[in-house]
Amino acid sequence: MRPALFISLAFTLSLQALLIVGSSLPGQAQAQNLYRCGSTYQDKPCDGGQGQMIKKNPSPSTSDKPPLDANCVRRGEEAKKMIWYKEGGALQDRMLSEAKTAEQRRIVADVYAMKGNANDVRMKIESDCMAEKEAERKFGPRASEDEASRHQAAERKAVTGENSKDSSKPDPAEAARKQKQCDELRKQINALRNAQKAGGTALDMETQANNKRDTETSLKELGCTK
Repeated sequence: MRPALFISLAFTLSLQALLIVGSSLPGQAQAQNLYRCGSTYQDKPCDGGQGQMIKKNPSPSTSDKPPLDANCVRRGEEAKKMIWYKEGGALQDRMLSEAKTAEQRRIVADVYAMKGNANDVRMKIESDCMAEKEAERKFGPRASEDEASRHQAAERKAVTGENSKDSSKPDPAEAARKQKQCDELRKQINALRNAQKAGGTALDMETQANNKRDTETSLKELGCTK
């Protein structure tokens, strides 16, 4: 009787040890089942379909991160395109003037305010969008002013001299800012010219030609003298 009792006790202790180890392992181990095949225990079915399943662990959730909202995905794609324009030398004022919706103007303002590469900025904009969606679900939509539009209006007011006592008198600060923008545009055009002379693939040459044309248009629209 003692050997049988010893064997039974050994089986019981082995089973308990396997259950404890199986429940303490993270990730994949928690998703496995435990089978008794005669006097042994294993994490796969017994040969020939014999044996008994002792424990079934539920599969852990693959990810607790909610899927991206479709609107946030679209906003991220829009941001990525605008980052390309920014890196190509397009000015924020021009991008704001070409934006057709308040959301596009907001994306422009965010892109020019953030630092980092295209992927980092896109992910930050998508993350902020998801945070806004979550806040709307909890507290409801909130009315917000179009900050980019207000910024654009303020820039126009500074250029046209609205609410100024003497609109005919030039603003030295505005003139200096404009001159700095003109100098930057000229540097970009010279750099693109040099890149075109250096040559490259057909795609590179086409991109450089488009960027040069856009920069020259911005130079003209800003009223810079050649």
